[in-house]
Amino acid sequence: METDFRGYNTEEVSRLIDLWIFSEIKRKMLKEYLLNAKTIEDVGDMYGYSARNASTIINEGKNIVFSHMYKRHNTYIIYIRRKKRSPIKFPK
Repeated sequence: METDFRGYNTEEVSRLIDLWIFSEIKRKMLKEYLLNAKTIEDVGDMYGYSARNASTIINEGKNIVFSHMYKRHNTYIIYIRRKKRSPIKFPK
């Protein structure tokens, strides 16, 4: 699996998730999605959430973690399994 977090390796991303996501289940869900490249539907099924609820939890977690990773950037791009995801834009 090839993952690019703009210079952050997977151990650092995992550490940031542990540091800034306080719920154990939300941490596990976010790690499954970002680091193990599972789909939102798969993650939701694994932890007993609908795809919509899992998407909300994962997006909130990404906002928290990425805001601490890339405070100086306007655009955040993640490549997971050679599939380009659309850029995520956060306010300054």
